[in-house]
Amino acid sequence: MATKDLQKELDNIHKLTIGDGDSKGDRRVIRGLRRILNRAESQVTVDSTTFKSDLRDQYKKRMGKEPSGKVMEGYANLGKDVVNGWKKKIQQHEDMTLTSSTATKIVFVIAEKVKTSKKGTQSMRDNYMLFQRENQKIVQPLIKSKYHHLFRGRTRTKKGHVRAVGDVGHDYSVTEKGRGGVAAGMLENLLAEDFPNPNDRDVIQKARDGFATVGLKAEEVLQIQGSGRTMRSTTKINLSLESDTTNRAKQAEDKKEGENVKKYIIDAIKASKSALSEGAKYVNKEGSTPFIDQVGEAIVCTPVKMAAYRAKKGKNLTKYKTPVKNATKRKDADTETKIKGSRQTIKGGGVDSAMVATITKGQRKDNPKKEDFALKIRNLLKVKRAINARLPAEIRRNMGKPSLTNRTGRFSNSAEITSITPAAQTLMVKYTYRLNPYETFENTGSKRWPTGYNPKPLIAKSIRGLALGLMEDKLTIRRE
Repeated sequence: MATKDLQKELDNIHKLTIGDGDSKGDRRVIRGLRRILNRAESQVTVDSTTFKSDLRDQYKKRMGKEPSGKVMEGYANLGKDVVNGWKKKIQQHEDMTLTSSTATKIVFVIAEKVKTSKKGTQSMRDNYMLFQRENQKIVQPLIKSKYHHLFRGRTRTKKGHVRAVGDVGHDYSVTEKGRGGVAAGMLENLLAEDFPNPNDRDVIQKARDGFATVGLKAEEVLQIQGSGRTMRSTTKINLSLESDTTNRAKQAEDKKEGENVKKYIIDAIKASKSALSEGAKYVNKEGSTPFIDQVGEAIVCTPVKMAAYRAKKGKNLTKYKTPVKNATKRKDADTETKIKGSRQTIKGGGVDSAMVATITKGQRKDNPKKEDFALKIRNLLKVKRAINARLPAEIRRNMGKPSLTNRTGRFSNSAEITSITPAAQTLMVKYTYRLNPYETFENTGSKRWPTGYNPKPLIAKSIRGLALGLMEDKLTIRRE
């Protein structure tokens, strides 16, 4: 762990999402953000019904009238042929995985991938360009061979090129509004760090929550990792096939909304920098294996478990396949604990053997009676702090109809685990949230609300999601 300058971190966010403010610099920022987002794992939807509707709108704009029934039938058949073409394409591509399929619609995922050049330079693949390129290989031959009569008189770009029939559309957060998703995500990442001055945390929290006032939705907050050529979003990006006309209209709307987001980022960072304490610092954990991954490794990669996997008496279905290596290289680490077996040495701030013993109860050969119960409780407190640091963001990710909708962030920010204690064959997790005014959604009063509005299942789901991989024990989750 290292102590870092909070003012500089805010400057970095401003530089990445706003730049120097001039028009050329702003265009460079947008291009840079687009590259970052296009490197992420992408979920793609190809819906022939939606595509047909988009082509209808494109026809009306081009010809000034409704298309005939015969033209609409042609659009429908083209859409189905495109869907079938993608089904074949996905079977042949090792980085594409089909998630759902019907006669008129398919959904698939393009995995993120690191490319290595001939010179040995590594960079992330642009999945947006991959989808666009492969889609052209499917659509263009179909138009030339079967459907060319449907697209006479197409408009041209400023450079004189005939506009493409099908275009790739991002569902959200790629044009100007994308800077808001990145800035909010980077502030959210900061809130997971440690702040020597609690008031500085409040300043960052206020800046993060303010994005709700400029229309940024919870699902548009993007988590960013890496740097330089490997910088990318760890939030899955959604792409879809649509007409060029629809894509341009959506971009124009997003750009208009993005102006408000841009102004908010500038104002919020300026206000935050002036409100921070003198010499504001935060404890950055970058460079060390994330806490959750350390504990996850500790659960599934104990010597007993690894032996069971080798003997084929058990199957490891988690993402943790090998013992974790902590990348922290501090020479002044406070503690150094070696775990018996093939696991690596985990230094200061990592998972100690007592924590492994607590979380992987029943997997170790040590006599439980010899374990220090007080130490176990302290390590459960570490888990509680780790979950609480991420709980507000997880709740916001799970919000949306039919559940509560995130507006100000006040509800999600109020939720926290108050205790995690051992009970009979379970761990008792107790939490609380701001009861006034949100308790009414539990239907404890005279007014009746839809069942989905109840905050309790939402919070419990979020806690279980964060606890997955941290605790093997059965959880009992209750509100205090």
